Amino acid sequence: MAERVRLSGLIAPVFAPVHRDIQRHGHTRYVLTGGRGSGKSSFTALEVWLLLVRNPGCHALVLRKTAASLRHSAVNQYLWAAGRLGVTDAVYRAADGALVRRSTGQMILFRGVDDWTKLKSLKMPFGRVAAVHFEERDQFAGRGELEDILRTVMRGDGPFWSFETGNPPPRPGHWANAELPELAARPDCLCHHSDYRALPPRWLGAAFLEQARAARQANEAAWRRDYLGQPGADSGLVFPNVVLRAVSEEERSRFERVYRGVDWGFWPDPFAYVEAAWDPARRTVYLLEEETAWRLCTEDAAALLARRGLGPRDTVWADAAEPKSIAAFRRAGLACRAAGKGRGSLRYSLQWLAGLRQIVIDPGRCPASAREFANYSYVTGRDGSPTGDVPDRDNHHIDAARYALWSVWARG
Repeated sequence: MAERVRLSGLIAPVFAPVHRDIQRHGHTRYVLTGGRGSGKSSFTALEVWLLLVRNPGCHALVLRKTAASLRHSAVNQYLWAAGRLGVTDAVYRAADGALVRRSTGQMILFRGVDDWTKLKSLKMPFGRVAAVHFEERDQFAGRGELEDILRTVMRGDGPFWSFETGNPPPRPGHWANAELPELAARPDCLCHHSDYRALPPRWLGAAFLEQARAARQANEAAWRRDYLGQPGADSGLVFPNVVLRAVSEEERSRFERVYRGVDWGFWPDPFAYVEAAWDPARRTVYLLEEETAWRLCTEDAAALLARRGLGPRDTVWADAAEPKSIAAFRRAGLACRAAGKGRGSLRYSLQWLAGLRQIVIDPGRCPASAREFANYSYVTGRDGSPTGDVPDRDNHHIDAARYALWSVWARG
C-alpha cells in the first residue's frame, strides 16, 4: 500500500471507531447494516484489504447466498478498494473466482453458497483464511447457516474477523432484524448502523442526493426503508403494529384475564395454541405463551394443554369448523368453545388486529407467533403491489390468536 494514501480520506468519520476496533481486533464479528449509499460495503472492502496488507500470510473469503451477481457487485467493490488503497498488483482471475495480489500470492476468494458444504473442501495455497465477508446477510438462511460456514473456514492459529453487511429487511420479524439485540449484547460482536446522511456529500454525488430527496418527497415510508435502512416500512405487511419484546412478570401480573385459543392441525399444518391478554385502555394485545406441535391427535393435544394446567374453568376458543375436536376437548375436561365464524369475520378480525396501537409478542415464549405476525404480508399482484388479499398459509398462530380474542373483537 502506497505511503501517500491517507485513510482519513477513505474512511468516513461515522466508521472511524469501527475501523480502530477492527485493526486492534477488538471483536471477532462485525455486523454492519444501513440503507442505500450508507458506505458499509465499501468500508468493509477497505478493511479486508487493510487486514491482508498487514497480515501477509492471510487470505479472505467473500460470500453471497448465490454466485450470480458476485462479479458485478462484490468483485468490483474489492477492485475499487484495492485501487483506492494503492494495492496496484491485485488482479482478478476468473478461473479461480479470486482477486490475487501478485507480490504476495494472497487471495480474496468470491463464492456463492447455494450449498455451503462445498466450502469444506476449500484449500488455500499457503496460510489461512483470516477474514470472511458475508454480503447481503439477510439472504442467508439464518444465523445457523452463518455459524456453520464460520466453523468450516475458521482454521489455523491467529486472529479472525467476520464481517456481515446488508440492508435490514423491511419486515421487523425477519431473522436478520430480530437477532440484532442479541448480537449487540454478545462480547465478541460489534453492531453498527449507518445511512447516507453520515457520509460526505461529495462522496455520493449530486445525482444520488437528488434521487434520495425525490424518493423522500414521493414516499416517506419507502425512503426510510430504502435509504435509512429502517425495518417496518413495508406497506405490504398485514400487521405493521407488531412489537417484539419480552413481557415482564410485573406486566403479566397486571392482566386481569388470559384469553386462550387453538387452531386445529395435524400434518403438515401444526396444532397451534396461544395465550393472549387485552389492554383496552391502550388498545394493545399481548401474546404471552404458545404451543406448537405436529401429528397430535385431538386427545393428545388436549393432554398437552392439561399439562400446562388448563382445566374446566379455563375457556379455550377454537375453530367452529371442527365440532368433533371441540367435543373431544370437552370430554378431556377442557372448557372448549366454538369461536363464531360469520361472513366477513376473517377480514374483520384481521383488520381489528391491524388497527390496534400495538400487538406485543414475547418472542422468547412465542417464537412461532412472532414469526407469523411479523412476516404476514398481503398477496401481491404482478407489479409487486399488495392486492388486499391475505395468504392462507403461515398463519396458524394468527388464527389461534383470532379465536382466543373472539369475544373481544366480535363485539364490533
